[in-house]
Amino acid sequence: MSSTITIFTARKIITMNPVRPEATAVAVRDNRILGVGTLEELEGWGEYVLDMAVEHAKKRVIFEEPIGSYQGVQHPLARAKTDLELAKLAVTRAVTACKNKENRDDISVYASIAKYTATEAAYAAFDVSMQAHGGYSADRETGIIALWPMVLLSRIIPLNNDVILEKYAEAALGLPEGAVS
Repeated sequence: MSSTITIFTARKIITMNPVRPEATAVAVRDNRILGVGTLEELEGWGEYVLDMAVEHAKKRVIFEEPIGSYQGVQHPLARAKTDLELAKLAVTRAVTACKNKENRDDISVYASIAKYTATEAAYAAFDVSMQAHGGYSADRETGIIALWPMVLLSRIIPLNNDVILEKYAEAALGLPEGAVS
């Protein structure tokens, strides 16, 4: 059984599931759908690999100490966890704005912040997890390397994070419209 997980994304995926009729991403392994998701779940991938890294850091022993006892491992893991928690707050704020039917411009800003923070936090968590695992991160057994392309794509699809920052700078900071280069 292959452990490769492929993530397909689209603007709208009809799931035929009455509980979740639409999604924007589908995770597939061995021609089986593992799950469908939305922006609200992006940080879930980061949590998954971060949990794996933390467990590895507790068990992997170098120089008679677990690698998790060293600040060089602890601090990046703690930063990644903090970023994931902040992303959850941003997503919650965006969802609340939608549910409360707040101003459309505000909802757009909150949704952009949520997408940006969730994808950047997941990216950082994957990087830290791969660093903690070392060469083991490329091993199919861990599954980390199979999810890496999805995380990379999430930063550019459906909207590039650099475009989000540009529009945020204009909307939230009042900076002039970005120049085309």
